[in-house]
Amino acid sequence: MDEMTLSEQKKMSRRNYLKYVAGGAVVVAAAGVGYGLYAGSQAPTPPITQTATVTQGATVTGAPTTAAGRLVKSDWWTGQRAFDGDATAMLIGEYNEIYVGDHEVTQGYPGVWNDVYGKLTAAYKAGSGMPDGVMMHTSEIPIFGGNAAAPLDDLVKGPDGLDPSNYVKGAWDASFAADGKQYCVPWDCHCMSMYVNIDAHNKYNIEVPVEIASVDALVDYWRSIKKASGGKVYPTVLDTQTVDLWWMSIANYAEMDDFFTKDLTAPNIRTDKWNHAFEVYETIAKEKLAPASNSHTDLITMFGRGDVATNIYGPWMMGTWDSLPALTYTVCQLKWPIWGGSHAMYLTTAARAQKDREAKMWRWLKWMHRPANNGRYGEYSGMIPATITGQNYLGYKVNPQRQIYAAQSAYTKTTQPTLHLWEMMDIFNAHLSAMSLLSENAQQAQDAIEQELTKLADGN
Repeated sequence: MDEMTLSEQKKMSRRNYLKYVAGGAVVVAAAGVGYGLYAGSQAPTPPITQTATVTQGATVTGAPTTAAGRLVKSDWWTGQRAFDGDATAMLIGEYNEIYVGDHEVTQGYPGVWNDVYGKLTAAYKAGSGMPDGVMMHTSEIPIFGGNAAAPLDDLVKGPDGLDPSNYVKGAWDASFAADGKQYCVPWDCHCMSMYVNIDAHNKYNIEVPVEIASVDALVDYWRSIKKASGGKVYPTVLDTQTVDLWWMSIANYAEMDDFFTKDLTAPNIRTDKWNHAFEVYETIAKEKLAPASNSHTDLITMFGRGDVATNIYGPWMMGTWDSLPALTYTVCQLKWPIWGGSHAMYLTTAARAQKDREAKMWRWLKWMHRPANNGRYGEYSGMIPATITGQNYLGYKVNPQRQIYAAQSAYTKTTQPTLHLWEMMDIFNAHLSAMSLLSENAQQAQDAIEQELTKLADGN
C-alpha cells in the first residue's frame, strides 16, 4: 500500500477536482507572506465535503488518538485559501480514498496566515490541540523550529527519506534553521514576476516584452506604455495592501537579502542601492505610472479588463487570471535578484510523539511530493512545484505561463529571514503606501523608516 506507480494515480480531471472543491468561486490569498485574506468579487470559499474540510469555520482541534490501534486521523492546518489550498485539498481527498480505514487527513483553516501562527503558538503553549502537520513558509522556522515544529533530519536522511537534489536548491536550503536542523520540506516556490495583459498591448501597438534586464529598463518600458496609449492605460498597478512584495521586486534584493536576514541591529538604508530603490518608487508615483492606491480586488478588476497593462505579483495569481475568460496574458521575466518565498510542510512535535502517527504523516508527506501530485498542484494553482520532477510533470510542463514563471525562479533569492521580518515590512508598507499617495517623498519615507527600524532594533 505504501508504493504505487504514477499510472495508478488519478489524473486531476476537472470533474475530479470539483469533486473535492465546489465550483464557481474565485478567492485569492496573499500567499507567500503573513498577510490576510483577499477575496475576489465572487463568492467566498465554499465548504469542502467529506475529509477535505477547508471552511473558514472549521473546528480547530488536536489530532485524535489512534482508533483501535489502526485508523489514524490527522489534522492538517493551512492558510492557503485560493487555488493552492483547493488543489491541496483535492490531493488530500485522493490520499484518503487510497488509504481509507488506515489514515485520514483533514485540511483545516484556522484563519488567515497570522491566525494559523497564533493558534499554533497557543496550542503548543497549552500542550493540547496541536495538529499533526501545518503548511507554513520557510520564513516561520525561526518562530516555530524546535518548539511546535519538529526537526525532520532523521526522516529526510533515513532509508525512506527524500533526495535533496530533486528540490529547487534555494527552497531546500531555506528549510534549515541556523542550528543546521531541517524543520520542513518545501512544497512550492513563489517568486515575483510581471504579468502582461496582451490585449492592452495590442490595442496600442505596444510590443509585448519577454524579459526585462533592469529596474531602470522596467521604468522606461512603463513610460513607453503611457506614451503609446496617450495616458489611457496605466502602465502598471500595485496592491497597496501588500506593498512589500511589489517593493522587494522593484529594489535590488541582492542587498535587501542581507539586510532582512541579519539579526536586527542599527539599520542602514542609505547605501546607493537603497537610495536608488526609493528614488524609483518616487518616480513611479510622481509620473503616475501606477494608480495612487488600490485594493487587491481593484487590481484584479483593472488588470482583467485592460485598464492597466501589467502587474507584478506572485505565481498564485495565475489561477485567478486563468479563471477570467476575457483575459489574455503572459509572463515577462524580471532578470535581477528578486524576493522569493516557499510554502513548506511541517510536522509537529505532537505527530512525532507517536510512532504510528509519525510514520503515517511521513508517508502522506512523501505521497504529496510524488511527481504527479506536486506537479498537479502547480498545474492548477500556478505555484512553482518545489520538486524538479513535479516541474517536469506533463500537465505543468506544457503550460507556457507556468514554465515562464518556473524560469523566473532562477533569479529568486529564497532565504531564511530574521525573526523580525514581518514587523520590519509593516514599517516599510506604511511609508511606501504614503509615497504612492504622494503624501511622503522618498527622503521623508526613508527618514521615517530608518527611525522606526531603529526603535524596533532598540526594543522600543
